Amino acid sequence: MKNFYRSKIVAKRQMTLPQEMLDQLGLKIGDELEFTVEAGRIGEVRPFRPTPLNPFTPAVEQTLARREKEIAEGRGGSEFEEPDAERETPEEDYMAAADILQEEIQRASESLRVAFEQMQRGEALLSDARKKVLQASVKGYAETSRAAR
Repeated sequence: MKNFYRSKIVAKRQMTLPQEMLDQLGLKIGDELEFTVEAGRIGEVRPFRPTPLNPFTPAVEQTLARREKEIAEGRGGSEFEEPDAERETPEEDYMAAADILQEEIQRASESLRVAFEQMQRGEALLSDARKKVLQASVKGYAETSRAAR
């Protein structure tokens, strides 16, 4: 279901957005929005979520470091087992670690995909800005040339 909202641009190009819309988008004061404009129309508006350079949270990095140390010391027990559970083989430890890493790789892949999309949008905006600067320069040069004649 689509919801339609209206907002007015006031002094200093500021807008007040309806609270219901903010709640639906999970936005709060200080959050940023991202707009796309095509053929003089707003195409899409969505929350801007910067992508972290490191997709692993500090907690995940600490867990991985601890697990690597345990495995290196030959104590590679799985966090997902009961404390006194017996393991059949050391491969079970590696499989549990591989599952954790696979989940983190999937999260990192998604973060990279989002970052790539943001980069592409930034390049498109930069290209449009360059075109406008070039057009203004050409127009200014033409006007200067006419005035000099």
